[in-house]
Amino acid sequence: MIRRKKTWVINKFLGLNEAGVFDDSFTGEASRMENFVVAPDFSLKKRDGYSIILSQSGGIKSIWCGMLGKSSLMLFVSGEGLYSYDFTQSPATLLGTVGDSGASIFSFGDFIYILSGNNYYRYNGSTLSTVDGYIPTILVNSTPDGEGTKFEDINILTGKVSQLYNGNGSSSVFKLGKKGAFSVDEVKVGGSTALFTYDSNTSSVTLTTPPPSGINNVKITYCFPATGRHMVSTSKGAVLCGGGNDTRLMVWGSGDSPEYCFYSELADGKSNVEYFPENNFIKLSGHKINDIVRHYDRQIIYTDKGAFYSYASSVTDSLGVVRYIFPVFTLSSQKGNLAPGQAVVIDNYPVTIWYDGIYKWVSTNIRDERNAKLISQRVGKSFTELFPNPATARIRMLDFENRGELWVASQGKVMIYNYRLDLWYCFSGLSISCFCAVGDNVYFGTDDGKIGKISAGTLTDDGSAIACIWETPAVSYGEVSIMKELRELSVLLGGEADRVDIYWSTDDLVGDTEPFHAGADSSNRKPKLETVRLGVKRFNTAKLTLISEDLDSEANIISLSVTTKG
Repeated sequence: MIRRKKTWVINKFLGLNEAGVFDDSFTGEASRMENFVVAPDFSLKKRDGYSIILSQSGGIKSIWCGMLGKSSLMLFVSGEGLYSYDFTQSPATLLGTVGDSGASIFSFGDFIYILSGNNYYRYNGSTLSTVDGYIPTILVNSTPDGEGTKFEDINILTGKVSQLYNGNGSSSVFKLGKKGAFSVDEVKVGGSTALFTYDSNTSSVTLTTPPPSGINNVKITYCFPATGRHMVSTSKGAVLCGGGNDTRLMVWGSGDSPEYCFYSELADGKSNVEYFPENNFIKLSGHKINDIVRHYDRQIIYTDKGAFYSYASSVTDSLGVVRYIFPVFTLSSQKGNLAPGQAVVIDNYPVTIWYDGIYKWVSTNIRDERNAKLISQRVGKSFTELFPNPATARIRMLDFENRGELWVASQGKVMIYNYRLDLWYCFSGLSISCFCAVGDNVYFGTDDGKIGKISAGTLTDDGSAIACIWETPAVSYGEVSIMKELRELSVLLGGEADRVDIYWSTDDLVGDTEPFHAGADSSNRKPKLETVRLGVKRFNTAKLTLISEDLDSEANIISLSVTTKG
């Protein structure tokens, strides 16, 4: 029989495929891959390392990075405290106590809002305060006897309301349009504070001087118990939505009302995330709302049993006032999201966690229809190991948009889906409790109170080596029944001081041999081809493993080739 030489080449590394335990040729897919990434040119490279920038006494529950005015800012929850950090080496500043269950943090207008599941707060750059709530004007053009035109609804965040009256120049007694107020807080006439007395038995306010004639020139602010505030203040999830512009805030995740979503309303025609009318809610009976994501002009509502969608729809009430409601329609009765608050949108497609994997929701040619497409088949083993029960697992998801990567973190590992290249890889050694992306950097918190920064050019994990491994499945290099020889192996390394150890094992040789050490010329950054002759004979399948544990090596591998005979 004539024995021929053949060279098998990998010019593109194609990420991790844990289902591929056997192949007949070099494909570029790995059966095991940790702490290597696939670069845009499809070469292998060590993942970015991190440095610890802060250490706190309490575990990091939530982290947010963004702009407040013209200043960059980080806010995070450590223990029960909310802290601010300006990205310098100065210590973080304690702003106040918000509770120990984490928080949804978002910016709106001139404030940053914090919804902690304990209460609703806002931060203006110097002071953290509890959101008291917008005071709605419930009646306008009122006569002194209390009759008027309905204007705004009661805000469940506060028991306070106001009412506008038309003074007639003679009446000094004004009855409240809503009875039973336990206090009157303020009366203004023409914008100036006026003296008054309040009779709770008759729900009437008496001014010392009759106001002059005018239109809505008398404003009375009075108060009732705020019985519904907890439905918003105990919520844990928040998203800005409401059509083409982010005009409303939707909140959900209250332990008392898990099937409810509450949404804010325009206040005097302007967006206001401190105004939640008592009838502004969506209820999905029998479902626990785990997440809501904005998708174009729609909101997709994910529950523990399925998925729904909603959108802002205008209606005209009996008084001719145009209002907006959010009708709800079923999207899927089979799949939803099991990771509360962790659904993300990548490349304009929502992504969620379900019992059997990670799903991307893809639009169809039917308006408002989405298909849930499983995208985690190639990392099914890691998914099962990390999330034996996704409904109870602690999962964190992040869209690292600058890199085109979806990060799914849990238990010290991160599953990475590179959605621009459509491939997977995994990171280990990253104990992440929460994270956020800022440009080319990822900031993350840990359960032991550390905040780290993952950044390009960092070759270690806070000074410790990053253990990288890439391993092929068992490869037959052609016909599996034919005995072959492994004659030569070549690796093309890309950057300065790139080094990697290469092991091989065959079906006849249990365990790894001494590695082949490949290292680039550290005096320049030109690619360097390393070749070694191997005398591995009489095998049916062989497995190659690349390992890098150097402190100062990027381990950039451009291509890999193997020459066989047989």
